[in-house]
Amino acid sequence: MRRSSWVWLAVVVVLSLPVLWGLTPWDRGPGVVQALALRVPTLLVLAAVVVVSLVVRRWWAAGILVVVLGVGASPLATAGAAGALAADPDGPTLGIVSVNARYGLADAEQIVALVREREADVLVVVELTPELVERLGDAGLPDVLPHREVLPARGPEGSGLWSATPLRDGGEIPGSTMRMPFATLDVGRCAVRVLAAHPMAPVPGSEGTWRAELAALGTFLRSDDGVVDVAAGDLNAGLTLPAFRAMLGDDLTTARSAAGLAWAPTWPTDVPRPWVDLDHVVVPVGTGATAAGTHAIDGTDHLAVSARIVPVC
Repeated sequence: MRRSSWVWLAVVVVLSLPVLWGLTPWDRGPGVVQALALRVPTLLVLAAVVVVSLVVRRWWAAGILVVVLGVGASPLATAGAAGALAADPDGPTLGIVSVNARYGLADAEQIVALVREREADVLVVVELTPELVERLGDAGLPDVLPHREVLPARGPEGSGLWSATPLRDGGEIPGSTMRMPFATLDVGRCAVRVLAAHPMAPVPGSEGTWRAELAALGTFLRSDDGVVDVAAGDLNAGLTLPAFRAMLGDDLTTARSAAGLAWAPTWPTDVPRPWVDLDHVVVPVGTGATAAGTHAIDGTDHLAVSARIVPVC
């Protein structure tokens, strides 16, 4: 084999391996989670190499890479295949806005403006500080969402939720690194428990904690106690990661998927374009969703997410 052919073979292997590995349930090993989270940049590089291989007439390399590109991109492009709709499309809806406030530095006035614009019934804020709680109050949040269950902290650990209607049965998931409060509200005849979700990030050395907290979150969302469970926040995971897909299983999905929308990145926003989908609204399969979107907020490196869902009970 000629030297140039060996070079192209190496390129094909190096670009294909992380993409194909991301389709498996295995994410163990140093740097594996972080590499799998970068599937989209890898796919963009792969697409560029396909063009180059066509220009230089390396047909076999182009053919293999096109197949890998299609296989790797299909879970993101078809994320909207969320299962049969069980919700009444004309039933009562719940509008949710979720923001990672980046150590409480997010612009409070913009958050409140987004709540008003989306006519949100619930706001979830993670990385919530006491100072941000005060600024949100000054910006008029209690005028639109007067009820709250908040656990602020002077770091990234704080979280909270606000509601337009009364909340009850508040609490938090025990034993998690970040505080994750929840509370129940009524949406039509459905009792909906909303969780402000913020499991540990999969930083090197903490992947085990991250997996355990994602799994615990999935268990919480499947509690069979007569309420509809919804999680909103920065889940520090996305569709490219096996642990997140395992947490969703066959009975949970994202609001974007329920709305028939494809993958959308939310982090980081301090680069030309975000490339990882960390922020979600997670709902039971069969939940209706009439809208889902992402929104820029000054002061944070995450896009806010919004959704309007139709719960099933």
